[in-house]
Amino acid sequence: MSLPLTRYEQLIAEELAGIITSEDQAALDKAKADHPEVYELWKEQQSLFAQEDVRSWLEQDTPPPVIDAPPVVVRRGQVRRVLMVTTSIAAITVLIIGSIYFLGHKEESVLTVNTRKPAIELKLENGSVIDLSQEGKVQAGNISLSNQQKSLTYSAGNNKEMATLSVPAGKDYKVTLSDGTEIFMNSATSLRFPISFNNASTREVTITGEAYIKVTKDPSHPFIVNTPEGSVQVLGTEFNINSYEKGDFHVALVEGKVQFKAGRDSAILKPGFSAVYKNNNIQTERFDADDVLSWRKGIFLFNDKALEEVFKVIPRWFGQEVVIDNPTVGKEHFTGLFDRNKTIQQNLDVLKAYNGIDYSIDGNNVIHIK
Repeated sequence: MSLPLTRYEQLIAEELAGIITSEDQAALDKAKADHPEVYELWKEQQSLFAQEDVRSWLEQDTPPPVIDAPPVVVRRGQVRRVLMVTTSIAAITVLIIGSIYFLGHKEESVLTVNTRKPAIELKLENGSVIDLSQEGKVQAGNISLSNQQKSLTYSAGNNKEMATLSVPAGKDYKVTLSDGTEIFMNSATSLRFPISFNNASTREVTITGEAYIKVTKDPSHPFIVNTPEGSVQVLGTEFNINSYEKGDFHVALVEGKVQFKAGRDSAILKPGFSAVYKNNNIQTERFDADDVLSWRKGIFLFNDKALEEVFKVIPRWFGQEVVIDNPTVGKEHFTGLFDRNKTIQQNLDVLKAYNGIDYSIDGNNVIHIK
């Protein structure tokens, strides 16, 4: 065969979804004619897709959300392909949601976080801390704060003191800075910024975690984002920045132009490209906006990720500790999604349906992966 069998599995799924290209369709048809194993695989997946419960679900006028869709699991050796159905206004699309395989590992993995769930807090330079868990207006000295619908705006005249905004696990938040720049903060993220940029030659902030930033254009005052691993300098643009992992720094540019600096290296990014600093090296590549920016919609997409990496998201998004009791599970790979608008149990139940792993939650609210 000119392609591995797993590639033909993907082509069959795309054919079922109605999204296969004419070139790929021709390649699949030829492989079915030339290779009996491809034809048998095609028949198997066609049969599974034609199951009555799946077809009846597709024919509903208002299908349930994607995470509640009935999974169709195709087992072939150690590989499982799971098809799920999701809806949009225009069409129903088949989403290839699972691809899990066993690699083997012997050591126990433990992911730990502080399971305390503090409120979103703003800490001022004088040491005072403002709890932003409740909506409303707050006056702190000469700073007037308005906290509405998970969004903070403020006015403070010429106040140049520094403030730190902290978003805990399980939450997200937006803040509009004094120049109009909007920063959308993901879970477990902190932002240190000056209350006012007045009379400053640059607009400089520091971020630890992940954020999407819409920078107000001001060519005479460059906007600089510092992280533990490097910095990004812009004039006016939209980009995503991720600095959760030590030694691992990601920037994805949506609009405009940025200069990416990390270590001794630097790179200029164009829209549609991302830069990754890892192992003391910067690499640039095109990025998929659906993958990188889905967190802003409460969705976390995984593309062939080891489950030990997948489980790192749970502490940040749901504020619960994860212990992998079965070390082999952490090395399995997963393609799919987590939905922050669902409970952690609902997300884990979907994962359980895909690859048969089990879990439990103990009395201390710790998740154990079996």
